[in-house]
Amino acid sequence: MRETVLSIIRSPCCGSELSIESVSQKQGDHIKSGSLSCQSCSTRYPIERYVPRLVPKENYSSSWGDLWMETAELTRDSSTGLTFYRDVLHGSYHEGDKAIEGTSPFGFAWPTDLSGQLVLEVGPGTGCCTEHLVKTGCELVVIDMSHAIDSFSEELHSHSNLNVIQADINNPVLKKSLFDRIWLFQVLQHTPSPAATLKTMFSLLKEGGEISFTSYGGSTLFNPWYYRFTKGLGTRFGWKLINLYVPIVVQFKFYLHQFFDYLGFSRLANLVDRVLGFADPRNIYRRVRLQGMEDYPVGAQYKNTGDHRILMQFVILNTYDAITPEYSLNADHQTIEKWTAEAGFEEINSWGTGGVRAKAKRPR
Repeated sequence: MRETVLSIIRSPCCGSELSIESVSQKQGDHIKSGSLSCQSCSTRYPIERYVPRLVPKENYSSSWGDLWMETAELTRDSSTGLTFYRDVLHGSYHEGDKAIEGTSPFGFAWPTDLSGQLVLEVGPGTGCCTEHLVKTGCELVVIDMSHAIDSFSEELHSHSNLNVIQADINNPVLKKSLFDRIWLFQVLQHTPSPAATLKTMFSLLKEGGEISFTSYGGSTLFNPWYYRFTKGLGTRFGWKLINLYVPIVVQFKFYLHQFFDYLGFSRLANLVDRVLGFADPRNIYRRVRLQGMEDYPVGAQYKNTGDHRILMQFVILNTYDAITPEYSLNADHQTIEKWTAEAGFEEINSWGTGGVRAKAKRPR
């Protein structure tokens, strides 16, 4: 943490300014460990591994922290050699099973030069987009409620334009009307109230500022028969359990589905998917095996390596991602646009078939 971030962050308990109480370790102009205190209520907050911790260690996002800490190297472009997340951020939109250079199934087409802009990234996970955002020349503030940010490398933390905070974005932890851009990628659906989160985002943008975000598509809640049991599995035990049963169940599910499909019993094939949905609910395994999914990292890596182990790691990761979060809300384009307009945004543009991608601006 750099001292300059104190002009941006606020105490989550009362919204007051924070000050440095102690510094235990420093690396250049970055505080690696120490503590902050609220100037009004004297609440103390630790600084650990360069990050001010403004949220309790255990919270509804804890399962995400466990997930990303275990799988960070599986997803980042810097680890995979792919350009998936760079293209998510800077590429043009194209959605299909075949990858096209410079395009993405998200395709937000952000400029590669954001010098002079203050950008907020909410929910960075392991920094898949962060490692590209810091290269744009912007001053980047990254906030995540989970401890996934502990997977950030020392090299990533060393960027002089990066400020990392662990906090709940829906608490008053940031100064209002401050940011030129907000990046909210694969986060909105996992907040307690997506509509309220969009209102918070609106309050943080400058006039004329722009938000880019995604949401799970669909018009119904994610509520399959097993979710009442699995959403409590966001624990170390749950991660181990999913690692144990998914490789077995998902292959049984794949071949049983194929068997019924071959016989022309499509209803039975779909029933297999519903009953065994607790293993690979998005059917990543089957889609990669039969359709390629080369426009996503899992399909591209499987095509390049043919490594069944990597494919299964992705399936396990995706299963945990889908079935354990405390909140997992779907919303179609119409609903997303309604929430965005109600938050006060204008120039709303949404697109995408495999979920919702959207941009909007705060009026001047």
